[in-house]
Amino acid sequence: MFKKHSVRLILGLTATAACLTACGNAESTLRPASAPTTTAPSASSQNTALPTVAPITQPPISYVPNHSAVSPGPKPADAATAAQQIVTDVRDRLGLSDVVSTQVGSGPANGRSGPWFYATVSCPSNSDGQCVHAIWEADLIQGATAERMNWSSADNLANVLVGSSITASLPDSSQVSEGGDQGNVSASQQFADDDASDAAIEADVRNVITGSGLTVSALQVLHPLGAAIYVVAQLPAKGMPQGETAGGIVQSLLGDPVKYEGYYVELDTAAGRPVIRTAADFRTGAGHLWFDPAYASVTGVQHG
Repeated sequence: MFKKHSVRLILGLTATAACLTACGNAESTLRPASAPTTTAPSASSQNTALPTVAPITQPPISYVPNHSAVSPGPKPADAATAAQQIVTDVRDRLGLSDVVSTQVGSGPANGRSGPWFYATVSCPSNSDGQCVHAIWEADLIQGATAERMNWSSADNLANVLVGSSITASLPDSSQVSEGGDQGNVSASQQFADDDASDAAIEADVRNVITGSGLTVSALQVLHPLGAAIYVVAQLPAKGMPQGETAGGIVQSLLGDPVKYEGYYVELDTAAGRPVIRTAADFRTGAGHLWFDPAYASVTGVQHG
């Protein structure tokens, strides 16, 4: 059994392939600030008023140059109920079967004051990056929920949802904390392909993958708000084509300016075994990377 590597991070200023620019030596979590591990509020507290946000003044990150002027409108009288309706609507509309439950509620006593996002995801194992896809789905829901809850027209989504906690539910009924957070990310980002058709996006993705010498084995376009892409691609029998890296492929998929609000890209061997899983959501700033160390040289990761 060989060791594999996994990292979760909050993406920095470089959006394209950002979660392929740092690597951990073991299962690890990297965040811009300490985020306490916590559980969702009890059912009896779900309908209480949303806590007041303790604002931060740090300038937010923008992954794209353009921003939408569309506002979700004024804060409703029962903001707690409205927030739960929003997060449920986003989850149900996306139809993400790996996300078991979602909730917006108060944070832990030692956490930053304001609404927190909670999710429980189902995954077959907490090893070999098998939770990356499910956690990414929760990230998509969190980012879209923050945008739709931005009744105060905050320029930083970290002043809308101030934190998050994601829990993985495993087949043996055990639960594992996967951490979570909300990065300092600009609100109302307008991604380049927000208005593109699914057919056009799928054609573009296929052109990038086949142009890199790989084969598309699964492809889906999701719409948390704009477009996000789920891609599984198969390497040739000889491995990654010469001159290609996972980071380069992700950069080509995203484009400049960035086309999508999120991506999940998995690269499998010709026999169908996953060797690289990478994902990001540009509304939460969360990124994920797992790879089989035998393929470290073709991740595009900078080792230090």
